Amino acid sequence: MIENFYPNPIVVQRLQAGPLSAHIDTFAQQLFDEGYALWTVKYSVRLLADLTTWMQLQGLTITDLAELPVHAFFSESLSKPTSSSR
Repeated sequence: MIENFYPNPIVVQRLQAGPLSAHIDTFAQQLFDEGYALWTVKYSVRLLADLTTWMQLQGLTITDLAELPVHAFFSESLSKPTSSSR
């Protein structure tokens, strides 16, 4: 499913790694089925992929998700410059 949004196999491999990887296809399909724009689906999937990568680096599992770890992820993510801000 995710391959429908990202034809590059390297991107797909990155998206399908980490503790939340089993949920990414379902998440993308749910957003698409609910009528979200393609850009929104792709952005949301990338954000979920960033979260699962961060969780992996922090040694967290899906059962460790709670408000504080997610808040820490967003604090860290929002403090990094994006490629569009360079």
